[in-house]
Amino acid sequence: MRIFKKPIFMFVLGLIIAGSIGVIAVNLSANDISYGNGTVKDALDELYTSSRGVSCLYLSGTKGQVGSKYICDPGDGVARNFYILKVDTDEVKLIMERNLSDEIGNVKTMSYSDANSFISNNNINTSWKNAKSVSLPSIQDIANAGGITGWDVTTATTSNWSYFGVNSQNDTSNRSNYIWLYDYTRECSSYECTNSLSSSYAYGYWSNDLIQNDSTRAWNVFRGGYIGYDTKTIDTHYGVRPVITMEKTQLN
Repeated sequence: MRIFKKPIFMFVLGLIIAGSIGVIAVNLSANDISYGNGTVKDALDELYTSSRGVSCLYLSGTKGQVGSKYICDPGDGVARNFYILKVDTDEVKLIMERNLSDEIGNVKTMSYSDANSFISNNNINTSWKNAKSVSLPSIQDIANAGGITGWDVTTATTSNWSYFGVNSQNDTSNRSNYIWLYDYTRECSSYECTNSLSSSYAYGYWSNDLIQNDSTRAWNVFRGGYIGYDTKTIDTHYGVRPVITMEKTQLN
């Protein structure tokens, strides 16, 4: 979280001193007083949050569990929505709600190799200082979070692409429960998504994993609500949807 550079404590201290000397005639609440782009209450809330080391505030879902939604400041002062992708003993991994590559100029799609270097080339690892790490998603984490039972990245081949929520490759009956994993993709409204993007956006996003024993193709998530794959040199279909690793104590 950003540190306040304006003298907010002096302001609050001044009110306290004034209150000890005499009665303040005007009854103002912290919501009534402007400070920066918001109110004093906004500033105090943010400062209080910063002092506790919290970087992500709970929004919806089962709190602290896979699929729950948070709004996070990864460290660059920009609030973005994330979903918990994986829960470990002391850490959680959260995947961004939409592709980060949508934010960076007009670069919405790229090859697998360019996706791997995208984060470091745009100084994300440096500016997202609240996160312990920033990376492309693990396709095994995606499979586990997406309810694809029995899927194993170490043995999966091109015949093992699968829809979310099932253990049968072509069964789409439970796909809608995992919209958060493929929402905000190109024209995904046909596949039950909530936020369908225009034709100038990506169909999905790259994972961090190549197919086992196949150095030419990589796993990805596609707008149809499934794990798929493509030739890693293709640069017109997929973008970057980053995963941040945070301490559990950083979640509200």
